[in-house]
Amino acid sequence: MIKFSARNRERCAPVPRCAAARGEGAYHLTTSWLWLWLALGFVDSSLLAQEVQYNRDVRPILSDKCFACHGPDVATREADLRLDERASATEERGGYRVVSPGQVTASVLLERVTAADVSERMPPEGAFAAALTPEEVQTLRQWIAEGAEYQSHWSFSAPNRPPLPTVQNPRWAVNAIDRFVLAKLEPAGLQPAEAADGASLLRRVSLDLTGLPPTLAEIEDFEQACGQDPEAAYSAVVERLLHSPRHGEKMALHWLDAARYADTNGYFTDNERTMWPWRDWVIQAFNDNMPFDRFTIEQLAGDLLPQPTVAQRLATGFNRNHMLNNETGIIEEEFRVEYVADRVDTTSTVWMGLTVGCARCHDHKFDPISQRDYYRLFAFFNHVPESGLAGSAGNASPTMDVPAVALRQQLEQVRAALAEAQDTYAAGEAELEAAQSNWELTARDAAPSPPSDGLRLHCPLEDPSAKDPAAEEPAAEDPAAESPTSDDSTPESLTSESLTSESLESAGSVAGLAAPPAMTSGMVDFAAGMLGHGARFAGDGCLTLDPPFSPSAETPFTVGVWIQASGAGCVLSQMDDVHEMRGWDLTLRKGKAVF
Repeated sequence: MIKFSARNRERCAPVPRCAAARGEGAYHLTTSWLWLWLALGFVDSSLLAQEVQYNRDVRPILSDKCFACHGPDVATREADLRLDERASATEERGGYRVVSPGQVTASVLLERVTAADVSERMPPEGAFAAALTPEEVQTLRQWIAEGAEYQSHWSFSAPNRPPLPTVQNPRWAVNAIDRFVLAKLEPAGLQPAEAADGASLLRRVSLDLTGLPPTLAEIEDFEQACGQDPEAAYSAVVERLLHSPRHGEKMALHWLDAARYADTNGYFTDNERTMWPWRDWVIQAFNDNMPFDRFTIEQLAGDLLPQPTVAQRLATGFNRNHMLNNETGIIEEEFRVEYVADRVDTTSTVWMGLTVGCARCHDHKFDPISQRDYYRLFAFFNHVPESGLAGSAGNASPTMDVPAVALRQQLEQVRAALAEAQDTYAAGEAELEAAQSNWELTARDAAPSPPSDGLRLHCPLEDPSAKDPAAEEPAAEDPAAESPTSDDSTPESLTSESLTSESLESAGSVAGLAAPPAMTSGMVDFAAGMLGHGARFAGDGCLTLDPPFSPSAETPFTVGVWIQASGAGCVLSQMDDVHEMRGWDLTLRKGKAVF
């Protein structure tokens, strides 16, 4: 487990053994890797305490040799026996117990693992695991004799500080870690190595904290400072190294490996992708001594925090470090599921020290993770709007913009100015729309008649039944006759209901259509326009006509409309239903008409 608190920084750099203080000519330093190894308690039980511990000594044996048939997986469990649970292992079974706490000879477990008869011995001959070694049998025997105490899975238990071991030469130990070193050495009949000289000491601590050796000048300065005050000199070096940007890079290296960081997608083409901003976030987190709880939350769910910052959203790149496939022909859903499974496996391994991948297909055979548990965890990571097929280059969506730190303040200023300009534009647009409407009312009477030369089709939106039929001869030849000079002969506005009834039939006959206009899905509103009435479309409705002509690709023709558009979409089109998209259309794209 990686810690970020100031307290742990102090523990990572214990006060060195000073040669001058002990009449020696060198210094002593235990490397940080050995400190971590011992501080976490990964030492032989006989050196720390005589009592056997279940998680440290017994569980590995049972997990390796017994749990496949007598563990969590109900599908493969034999004899209804679970050796991973104390209740099942110690229960009365018709005159015997598999594990009888405190009674070695009464425990059938030891009888079966040491049976001379191959047919009675466990694990069975030819099984997945070999027979127990004499050392493993002795561990089980001692564990049962001491009461066969079980412990919850170590991954689900809070770490506890182990007691300091008893050593024969406590005066040699300057700090607690030294006692663990001695506890390892003394039973083996070994003495501590000679204390290191100043240059070696500086080299070791520099490599441990930054991954880089010291310069010649740094060695000279350190040796000179040690001549005056060794402890102060060493403490100053440690502080300098901890505040070096290289410290974050060195520490982040191990985290990046655990988080499966890569600058390429892997699989078929192994295209490049941009993940280095997340890498830099990890480095900065170490350099900032970020608390471990924040380090965890921001990487797993930084985007779900209230008003998350760019850095907090960027931290969730931890969840997107998996491989990405862009090979043609793959089943997209198959690989999308693989990406989710990768997040589940990585998260459980990195943060819980527990591999749950086995439970993807069945209950875990060694750890207390059921298949149901796996997919309940799977559900947390199954909400990314992504595809299993990555793009041909770069990052797969969803992505985010990560501006450089130097540009973020400038970007915020630009965004604020843009928001102000948009508000001003919106206010002006409303005024312009009102002015446009007023102008249209006054300009309507002076509007010229549409051109009549070569006119084949004119579709007015007035109700022809309200006009003199004699004046309507015919629309295709005299379109000016259908263009009123005032609204006296037409209703104030036509509703969709009036247009779809008799007025539509009349309009069809006046326009010379084979069939009257028909309204499809959606509503179309009608109001006074520049020349007669106009139609207002909301985006989900249209008018369908059956025109009396169908121009070919070589036929020259002209269409004219008077529109006021606020978005994009199709204005007019004539398409062949049989041969899809064969025909012509007039559309609006980015405020421009496209034919």
